[in-house]
Amino acid sequence: MWRMTCVEDLRRRTHGRVPKMFYDYVASGSWTEGTLRENERSFADIRLRQRILVDIEKRSVESTMIGEKVSMPVALSPCGFGGMMWPNGEAHAARAAEKFGVPFA
Repeated sequence: MWRMTCVEDLRRRTHGRVPKMFYDYVASGSWTEGTLRENERSFADIRLRQRILVDIEKRSVESTMIGEKVSMPVALSPCGFGGMMWPNGEAHAARAAEKFGVPFA
């Protein structure tokens, strides 16, 4: 079983499993890819503090988005990538969003 712990794990797992044209489209940025590089630099600057022996029993990521309760502050929307990466990918994403209480626009 593959364990995805970072975006690079996902890239390695996906590479070679989808047509090159689709992989390149999703893995790249537009025009000069300047925004992509800046986003990667910004994310690399984020440091998460590891804390051990902390009671997480009552932790929750539940929130509200536009007045609606959601299981986590994330939303999905169809944009064509899901269908490129997996047959009926957008429909699978919508079902998964519903199952896990995540908005799907």
